[in-house]
Amino acid sequence: MERFWHFIFLVLNYLWRVFRVLWVCRVATVSAVGGGLLIARVAQARDLFADTGLDRPQWALFYGLLLAWAWLLHAMARRALQFDDWVPDSHRPGGLSDDDRARLQARFLGIAIWIPRLLGLSIFCVVAWALWQTRLTLLPAVELKQAADAVAWILVQLIATAVVATIYAVTVLFARDVRARLTGRRKQEALLDGAQSMLLLLFHPVRNWQTLRSIFSSRLNQALLLAAVVITLLFVAAVVAPNALSDWFPRVLFLPLLLGGGLLLLGEIASLSHRYATPLLLCFFVVGGVLGYLQQNYNDVRFVPAAATSATSGTRHELTIDEAVARWKADNCRSASDCPRPIVIAGAGGASRAGFFTASVIGAMIDAGAANPALGLGDVRSRIFALSTVSGSSVGAVMMRAAWMDALERKDLGRPPCTDQQTTAWFRSEAARSPDRSAQAGSWRDCFQKLLAGDFLSPVFVGLAYRDIFPLGYRLDRSGLLEQSFERWYREITGAPVAACGTQDNSGLCRRVGHMPDRSDPKVRGDWIPLLFINGTSVATGRRIIVSDVRIGCKGQKGRLLDYAYDYRELRDPSIRVTYDDCLPVSPAPPIPGDPEGQAIDMRLSTAAMMSARFPLISTQGVIRDINGKIVDSVVDGGYFENDGLATAADIVRELRGRDLQPVVIRIVNEPDEAFDVNRRLSNPTPVDGEVESPRPPLPKSEERSVFDVYTSIGRALYATRSGHEDGHLAYLRETLKGPLVRIGVDTIDLSKPGPSQAAASLFCRSPVKKDTAMDIVSMSWWMSQPVQAYLDAQLCRPQIERLMCVLQLKAGEAHDKCDVAKPT
Repeated sequence: MERFWHFIFLVLNYLWRVFRVLWVCRVATVSAVGGGLLIARVAQARDLFADTGLDRPQWALFYGLLLAWAWLLHAMARRALQFDDWVPDSHRPGGLSDDDRARLQARFLGIAIWIPRLLGLSIFCVVAWALWQTRLTLLPAVELKQAADAVAWILVQLIATAVVATIYAVTVLFARDVRARLTGRRKQEALLDGAQSMLLLLFHPVRNWQTLRSIFSSRLNQALLLAAVVITLLFVAAVVAPNALSDWFPRVLFLPLLLGGGLLLLGEIASLSHRYATPLLLCFFVVGGVLGYLQQNYNDVRFVPAAATSATSGTRHELTIDEAVARWKADNCRSASDCPRPIVIAGAGGASRAGFFTASVIGAMIDAGAANPALGLGDVRSRIFALSTVSGSSVGAVMMRAAWMDALERKDLGRPPCTDQQTTAWFRSEAARSPDRSAQAGSWRDCFQKLLAGDFLSPVFVGLAYRDIFPLGYRLDRSGLLEQSFERWYREITGAPVAACGTQDNSGLCRRVGHMPDRSDPKVRGDWIPLLFINGTSVATGRRIIVSDVRIGCKGQKGRLLDYAYDYRELRDPSIRVTYDDCLPVSPAPPIPGDPEGQAIDMRLSTAAMMSARFPLISTQGVIRDINGKIVDSVVDGGYFENDGLATAADIVRELRGRDLQPVVIRIVNEPDEAFDVNRRLSNPTPVDGEVESPRPPLPKSEERSVFDVYTSIGRALYATRSGHEDGHLAYLRETLKGPLVRIGVDTIDLSKPGPSQAAASLFCRSPVKKDTAMDIVSMSWWMSQPVQAYLDAQLCRPQIERLMCVLQLKAGEAHDKCDVAKPT
């Protein structure tokens, strides 16, 4: 028994020494473990390795940066252990004695040698794991050429990872011995070598010149100095030209910089913490938070002055719902009694995935209507009354609005503004590595996809890694950088000079929300452009904040729309909410006040998208101030209220039906459909709107308890309330609509089920497959790999497009149940 307890003691003592060493080099440990978990476990990070748009030199640069990250992990962990200050005895008068040093070196030496080495090596292991997992995700989708190409390239990456890992291992195993033999100098100790803080020495460089000269005679310290200079230059670049930095190191190339860029500075600060017995790292981040607080306008929503009036930019800030309906009827109805069904789009959230898929569906409908007028789809763009969008689909909505307006400005609404820009970001580009190059001239679907295929993730990385941790008076936070990336990408794809919006710019995404083209009479025919209803969430109340071309007013009052949401304009302009009460039952209604002269009261399309697409961590909250500088509210992602845009869509439908129109709602969701578990069924499925649904929700998925679930369960519950809101608003929409509702979603392309008709497939399906095609994980991020883009595009080969085309052909008054073909299973 005594031997058993002695064995337990030895094990616990060994584990204590391991954790002690990990604590001493905690910055490197956090970088390796945190970065490793991010790469290995987060689907969005793994999707970066499926990028077929980077060329060979860029991938070579990535592996060079990966090697640098691993080497820095090893070097900074080794340097932390070479300080004496982490040992309590070193703080005695006279410092650490030779005997104590020798004793501690003997006790910790093996662990102190191998932990830094393993921390660096772990990076290559997790990259290899992520590559393999990405390959497994793509294998069921290799019928898509882009996925097959990525799978083949991943095998090359695995070999490259092994080669670079071998270079790292040889370097860290033998470098100190070889260097000592070649130079004839003493080999540096791996532990307790009396290292000195560079921060303290550089604070008085003249006084410490001899010491610095001696330190920098070491090749290791020379390399660390070079790394420090490079990282400092990157920091300066992030401040001065953040978009340029994200252009130089796009997507996966920035990953090592994001996860390893702070090693040098934070490692030195952590080592000083031992000297001064003070949590300096915690103080560093607290100071960063205080700086963010002191910069009162750092996270503000960007408002701009009104733009000059033009043929595509009217004087009126917002329309009333009556005016909007009158304009739509003038542009679409042959007579008062002969109107097509107006289309209302409800777009779900989901970052670039949502924007890309929403725009793909709408672009495909427009192309289909133009390609075969005899089908009776009509001018789909003109039929779309409004888009109610959330988060990523709001980015898609503003991209489409900008493209339509640019086409209108050129007086050619049938031709999209996208140029033949050979961007490898888009999966069908002629410049892409994949042989699938079937882009069509004049296709709105292609144009919209190019606009949403951009790399919007790298600027967010820059903000996260360099700007927002320790803000020093920069003009834009990471949300502002994301806005600018939308603006710059739109200009790049449309052939304009690549730059963010200037104050007076009023083209592309620099156009102001609202200000629809002026009409002397709303009943006179013009060129209809679909209206925007962009949904954000109020931090103060949890209600909707809506950015729209239409005045948000009182439900039930003639000419007004809603009373359960905030209009972004009334939050900005006190005169709207103070001197104008549009809920008073007076007739006629008082006129809406004009914009206050000389004030930044307008909002760009790019900013409107960010009013809805502000998911925490990735984006900051948006602080809303009125024109007097007073904080009125803050806005976060619209998905917190409800992620599918159904509530606002139902409000729009109510107003259309109240004006003798019979709308159709197209609900576009991008979250892959969850596999149905019959064991969780609480009711039998029934056909509803062409889909098979259960009247009651399934039983919740049971989960085992997790660490700290006493606290994490609160956040999980708050986040999950979205699904409860969604169910209630879907029921409200159906009760209000009393007509056709089409759901277009993302699911396995199952060839065992009946596919769409040849007529539907010829118009919508561009990537027919011969085998079942699936992706278990469809990445949701501000960038999507080309295989994910191809998979989303291929969703228009599924049977759901048959019902979509049938509903689009329905005339007002025609029964829509003929399009409902779903049967319960």
